[in-house]
Amino acid sequence: MNVVRHMIIDSLICDRCQHSPESVFHGLWSCREVDIVGQMWSYGVFGQENRSDVGVVIQNREGLVLASQSQQLHLAYSPSEIEALAAHRDP
Repeated sequence: MNVVRHMIIDSLICDRCQHSPESVFHGLWSCREVDIVGQMWSYGVFGQENRSDVGVVIQNREGLVLASQSQQLHLAYSPSEIEALAAHRDP
């Protein structure tokens, strides 16, 4: 991986559980050492500007932000469509 080749991290193995390869999926969903408590989704639909915004923040039990992401979409979706799109996006 690029992060090892560029010496950002020393190993591809998760430094928390020392078991599985490090990845976004592993860090957020399958690492047994990470305790995720909440996901906060937000979205906005701006019909006059013909755009929508979507975002998510994932926190652990102490309230520490583990990951966040936001994206502007260039169409004004309905609230139910934007919720489905937000839940479908990869972290």
